[in-house]
Amino acid sequence: MSTGNTIPISDLITSRPYTSRSFLRECPERDPVQFPALWYYPVQAKAFTICSLCYNTIIHGFESGCGISFGSFTGTKHQTLFCMFGRPHPKYLYKKGDFLALRTFMASRTGLKVTTCHGLGGANANLSTTWYKPRNGEINGMVSCEACYEDYIAHTSFSSRFEKSAPQPAGQVWACDIAVPLIRRTLEACSEGARNDWRVFVAATTHRLKVPACEPYKERAAQSTRWFQPKDSLPGFIICEACYLDRIASTCIQGHFTSTPLSSGQIQHQKSLTCMLSYFPMAIAVQEVIFSENFQLWCEAAKIFMHEELCDGTARKGKSYTLIVKDGTGDADFNICQSCYTCCIDLFGFGSHFKQFDMKTHTEAGIAYSDWACDFYPTRYGFSKYMDALNEAVCVREFSVLGDFIARYQGVTQPCPRSTFVKGRRWYGTSDFSACPDCFEETIQGTALESMIVVRNQFKETECSCDIYSPSMRGIWKNACDTYDYAGFVELVRHRASVYWQTVPVMKRLLSQQRIRLMQQQTLNGSSMLYQRLDMSASASSSINYSGYSQPRYTYGAADVGYGYASTYGIEAARLGQQANNLVQSSRSDTTQVPYLEALWEAVE
Repeated sequence: MSTGNTIPISDLITSRPYTSRSFLRECPERDPVQFPALWYYPVQAKAFTICSLCYNTIIHGFESGCGISFGSFTGTKHQTLFCMFGRPHPKYLYKKGDFLALRTFMASRTGLKVTTCHGLGGANANLSTTWYKPRNGEINGMVSCEACYEDYIAHTSFSSRFEKSAPQPAGQVWACDIAVPLIRRTLEACSEGARNDWRVFVAATTHRLKVPACEPYKERAAQSTRWFQPKDSLPGFIICEACYLDRIASTCIQGHFTSTPLSSGQIQHQKSLTCMLSYFPMAIAVQEVIFSENFQLWCEAAKIFMHEELCDGTARKGKSYTLIVKDGTGDADFNICQSCYTCCIDLFGFGSHFKQFDMKTHTEAGIAYSDWACDFYPTRYGFSKYMDALNEAVCVREFSVLGDFIARYQGVTQPCPRSTFVKGRRWYGTSDFSACPDCFEETIQGTALESMIVVRNQFKETECSCDIYSPSMRGIWKNACDTYDYAGFVELVRHRASVYWQTVPVMKRLLSQQRIRLMQQQTLNGSSMLYQRLDMSASASSSINYSGYSQPRYTYGAADVGYGYASTYGIEAARLGQQANNLVQSSRSDTTQVPYLEALWEAVE
């Protein structure tokens, strides 16, 4: 790997296979699809979803031979779907020609209590997941969820080496170890065909479970793990063992990397190191290079990444990339750094849709550009939505998916305000209702009634609140789209607004008054106690002892609080205490109204 001049990424991108919504570029075997795409299913087991890639490259043309009838449907936006055929077990049965067993498997697989692995995030005990483990404790601590056991183990010779685990204790979270990429790849390689290499699988899995996890974007002690680097020189580019094993080992690019033992001198000089694959842009680049099998593409992206300032999400000046707006109305309120542009945009052939400009300069009018932060940094608000749009654009080879989303979502930096009125935000909607950009994307965009929205990503200085945040309103919008009844939706929105103004402001006023009264009550009680102590002191200094009993020389009182106080302090203490009690009584009468008003609002919220 030369560290000289870089080759433009666009020159290295070869022609890609045709992809579309009816022919995905990759099988979503474990990474779900949440965008509209064509799916297939066996008529006998409609919940057994098959992606268009698997259907078109494996099944299509042989349907009659396998004796299985298939149907199709188009998934909806935000519907989470996996390809259940892309996993080893059904593929094994299909290639073997055992179609009776395949039909049985398809029907039984969709009947599991938990049909999808919860991945490295783990599953709570209340999900009642059935777990499997290696017999006799051969791999200490390893577990597989039932879904992964059926998909990756049950059809292999390794199935006899697993048994059901004891029930998951309440309160514990268990993560399926088949979700660890190296373990899954090793399982498939060692259990296939005549290889049946259980020892290698045990050794690899046992070792992987002991390797400390990568810490994204963080430095770690140099001696805390093993390190790897590219065989060709790329100074400073190092990878922790966990990332090497899960992202690179047993892939087409494994041969380009080597272990990097650190000498005692290096450890003393570099006490802490950061894994380069823990940075989001490089993680994306590795995935794409493995898919394209073009290692030089990764080399050039890595050179740029190492040469540029690290993406850290902080405000900065300097060069950024932004979207070229289709209608030429101006620059989008969207910025990404050089590293993210290279690895997330240019690497996928989308570079021509962006332009670079230097924000160290001034506009033609002499106004200085403000600082900017990369919108592709993981902690930036809206990051997950940008990534969903990028993933969809890549999977179906439609840049407009990402470009249109950026145009709609640009400038959004804060979450939905819900029913709270806020100033200085961007909004969608009509004269009857408003939706924040998040709720527009999640509920309205792409639906049958989207064309009714006339206000689009408009910045408003005036106060506004979101009307579409609640599950109830989202359901009402969906029903309106299903029946194409926009007038009915508007009628319900207006009724909701009427109830809001009759309840929420009143509740806020009552609760605010209650808080004020509580503070007043606390002040009055504190003052009353102070005067009580003063009264007790006055009583002690002016009392006469009669046969062992102390009594004040004089007593004080008033008609409103009674008599018998040792001083005027006692009268004041009693009056303050009385005022505090009166505040409590008045607060009780007001607070009884709040639950009633709250119930009215919640019924339409």
